[in-house]
Amino acid sequence: MHGVSDSVDLACAPPAAEPPGDAIQRLTLRCALFAFYGGGLLAVVGGPVPVQPGAHARAMVGGFATLFVLSFLCRMVPRATRTPLKRPRVAAGGAVLLLLAALADVAGAAEGAPVILGALWLGATVFWTASLGATWITPRAQRPWFGGWIGGGLVALAACGLLAAGAALVGWQEGLARVPAAILLGGLTPIALGLSVKMLPSLGGVGPARRESATVPPLLVATVGVSVAVGVVAADPFFCLLGELGLLALAVAALRAAGWLRLRDDGTDGAREARRHPDVRSVRWSGRFAWACLGAGLAVLLVGHGAQMWGITAVGTRSPALLNVLALHIVGVGFLVALMLGVGQRLLPGFVRADVRWPAVRDLPLLLVAAALGARVLAALEPTQAWALPGAAWLLLGAVVLVHLQVAPTIRAPG
Repeated sequence: MHGVSDSVDLACAPPAAEPPGDAIQRLTLRCALFAFYGGGLLAVVGGPVPVQPGAHARAMVGGFATLFVLSFLCRMVPRATRTPLKRPRVAAGGAVLLLLAALADVAGAAEGAPVILGALWLGATVFWTASLGATWITPRAQRPWFGGWIGGGLVALAACGLLAAGAALVGWQEGLARVPAAILLGGLTPIALGLSVKMLPSLGGVGPARRESATVPPLLVATVGVSVAVGVVAADPFFCLLGELGLLALAVAALRAAGWLRLRDDGTDGAREARRHPDVRSVRWSGRFAWACLGAGLAVLLVGHGAQMWGITAVGTRSPALLNVLALHIVGVGFLVALMLGVGQRLLPGFVRADVRWPAVRDLPLLLVAAALGARVLAALEPTQAWALPGAAWLLLGAVVLVHLQVAPTIRAPG
């Protein structure tokens, strides 16, 4: 089954002349994969310069995950607003700058040349804001029903980029260490919620999204994202708690709008047939896994930051700081990566009207992500298990490589 349903038909129907956003989408996706291999593979197999854990996390979140999400926005925002992507060459420059920032970080720029790292992040933030922001606010642009999620998320992501650039430019190493968590929670999670509201209901065969539940003010999304990002970078448990409660409320609203990823169909023969298709089933389970991890991660974050705010030094036998690190991996790997790979595996081939390669192993990436998350949790809870941390890295690497090979024609061919 090649086609995708009506919630993403605008994103998948290629016009006669390729819009500029489609070419930028492929370039950004290539940069995301290079950032992953540069930051992830070097951390796993080693290299001429040892990769610090903070640099690895920034390369994964600020490079790979951010570029992957931006690649979808390059295609979705112009089609949602019925406006061509503004300043596509500027967006292309922003993608290259983010890739260079990730590679410079794993090469030791945060310790040796933080000003260069900050300049790359600042340039990338300005370039992407100038392109996607101009497209979003152009006077003749239409405002889609899910626009509050995307518009507010773009504001929050730009604020996260400025926080990262500022911390690097002033050489604030403690702030740099907290940048990945700020980008993950404050910038990427709100946008991922909006994209899931748009894509998951139809890709997962549960019918169109409930638009009355999905309409949220962009100011609310931006406020939640910026507050949690500032709280994380400033290490203020109170602001972290407020932001995480806001994220939890947004997640509940998004899940309700997505029909709770319900198990039952709408009773029609077409719906039953669509829901039995392996591609649809795979996306639906990826969505359920991602939502479960988001809820679990936010709950653990609330416990950890709540304990820090009240001066509690241990929750059971674990420190609040350990719980926070564990929760960030649950959200980053279990929610964001599982959602990106699950939706990308289904949606990216649709851009060029192609089938996913090796459909028999379509569920394997999700299993690898789940195994990687389990190994990472074990590594945090039982430090004596020395195999768990590299095992988690290898499993995650295998999931991304597999999806990369499955959707490779999408990255090469015109959309």
